[in-house]
Amino acid sequence: MQYILNQEELDALNKRANAAQGYPTKEKLQDFCTMVANSLPVQGGWMDGKVWGCILTEEDEWYCDSCPAQEICPYPNKEWSK
Repeated sequence: MQYILNQEELDALNKRANAAQGYPTKEKLQDFCTMVANSLPVQGGWMDGKVWGCILTEEDEWYCDSCPAQEICPYPNKEWSK
């Protein structure tokens, strides 16, 4: 027997399964990545030893180039320098 779920039911089921497994919500993951970008010093490159800063909290135009959390950050509008 096969059960067919609509998108809402599938999303609710996935959300409940992720919560049960201890996966962070997208909001919690974003908060964590922002905290890492704002506190962990960059290793290597022109910013070596300095804190990179998150694109979401920087007041000036900023990029995600050397962000230590760039690979797991869920922010969909990342900016890259050219």
